[in-house]
Order: sequence, then C-alpha cells, then structure tokens
Amino acid sequence: IRHLAETHQVVVFTHNVMFASMVLDNADRKVTTFVDIRNDGAPGIASIGTHPRTDTASDLTKKLDARIAAAKTATGEIRESLLESGYSTIRALTEVITERGILRAITARYRANVRVDGLEKLNTADMGDAIKTVVEAYGKACRYIEAHSQPLEHLGLKPTVTELEADYAGLKEVLKKYPPVE
Repeated sequence: IRHLAETHQVVVFTHNVMFASMVLDNADRKVTTFVDIRNDGAPGIASIGTHPRTDTASDLTKKLDARIAAAKTATGEIRESLLESGYSTIRALTEVITERGILRAITARYRANVRVDGLEKLNTADMGDAIKTVVEAYGKACRYIEAHSQPLEHLGLKPTVTELEADYAGLKEVLKKYPPVE
C-alpha cells in the first residue's frame, strides 16, 4: 500500500484496528489523513481523527499545553477536570515515550513481536534516569485518573497545576534525550 501510495491516491476502509494502525505507521504522515466514521445515532458521520491510538508525542504535548493553559485560568471543578484530563494525557505520553523513545519502537502496543534487530539503537546512557521519570509520572497519572481504582486514603488527593507542569517538564526532558521514532 505504501509503495502504491507513492504514485496513486490510496483510500483504505477497514474495521481492523491493528491493520489501520500499521497502515498509518508506515504512511507518510505529511500527506495522510485518517477519517473516523462513527454511528453516533446517525450513520455515516465522518470526522478527521488521530485514531486508532496512534497518538504521537507532538499531538500529546499540544494537548497537554492546551490543558495546562486552560487549567491556569479555570477554578473549582472545571480546573480539577482539566488537571485530571492532563494526567490522562500524561499517561498516554509515558507510553509513547517508552515505546517510541526509550525503546526506539522495537516493541509497541498492538504489534506482534519484538524487533530484536533494533536493540543496538537503544540509548542506554541515561536510561535509568529516564525510566525513573517516566515511571513516576505514570504512577501519578494512574493515581489521578478515574480509570484506576484507588485506596480510600487516596480518593481525596487532587493534582495541582504546578504538579502537572513539573511532571510534564520532566517528561519533556526525557523526550529531548529520547526523541520518539515517528
């Protein structure tokens, strides 16, 4: 499909998430558009999307920047919701950093096999510090988002803008050392 797309316009329709993700991973991102068609009560609703779970570090950092900016001007439950959403995005970013940055895409979600031939591309010099930063941010994200059950004593814990910014800053430093394979 990729080779055919070099000289022709190619349109792919599929319900297979793994196949769609593979096509997108192998496509020229500058000229590729993913259209999501949903049946939200009215068949055939089409919209430009980023799915299926092919979030890039660039997309996620843009989302985080917007959520942090919005949280700084919001108050109360709206701020709390924006911060929780920010930590949900942090969680996704930790996965992208791990898969596409630190592990250089030798293994990834929705993919069979591990690319052993990619092991020599791993930058192990600062891997320990990078892993510590990613794991700590991931742990906080899991504590703050609704998708994870928490012990009763943690239910009242709420993130702050300063805390989200600090965790995000740490992840941006890891991204500098381990730029994701896009």
